[in-house]
Amino acid sequence: NYGSALTNYALYHVLNEFGKSVFIITQPMDSKTKPSGASNFESFAYPEFSLAPNYSNIESMKELNNHCKQFLVGSDQLFNYEIYKNISGFIKLDWVDNKHTKAVYAASFGIDRILGPEDEIKALRHSISRFKYFSVREEITLPLIADTFGITPKFVLDPVFLLEILWLIPQILVSSPIFLILNKKPLIS
Repeated sequence: NYGSALTNYALYHVLNEFGKSVFIITQPMDSKTKPSGASNFESFAYPEFSLAPNYSNIESMKELNNHCKQFLVGSDQLFNYEIYKNISGFIKLDWVDNKHTKAVYAASFGIDRILGPEDEIKALRHSISRFKYFSVREEITLPLIADTFGITPKFVLDPVFLLEILWLIPQILVSSPIFLILNKKPLIS
């Protein structure tokens, strides 16, 4: 979906503005939801070197420990169990060794409750306890996460709201075939 793609591109841009090199990692090939060759990540003008190759499974992703210093789960509904289970739960970052910093910026659960079987919630609780930093973009989830996972996340802005609008509009127009609509009349096509 384009909302997800835009949010992730915004986070990518903000991290670059802070001088960070960003390597975009997606779910492994053995996930129920396969990474797509024509993914939303590719619909934006990322430099080729910033897109990680597709890995066959979670185990093979451990190789990324040799290439990345920190791991950040981006802003999206990746912790929503209905999505999480279809991407092999790779966002738990259990494949990342303990020498590396793990963080979550502006996570979303997409709903006002934690879904999933109790054993999966327990496994997620353990994984989340290993994150150095955890933040959410929906204030309603703060007590939910505190009660379920025993952590107190920070409430932050979605990365899209960290960008200057004058920078954002040309990026959208160049990278996606969309219509901007004002008063129900197309401005640009």
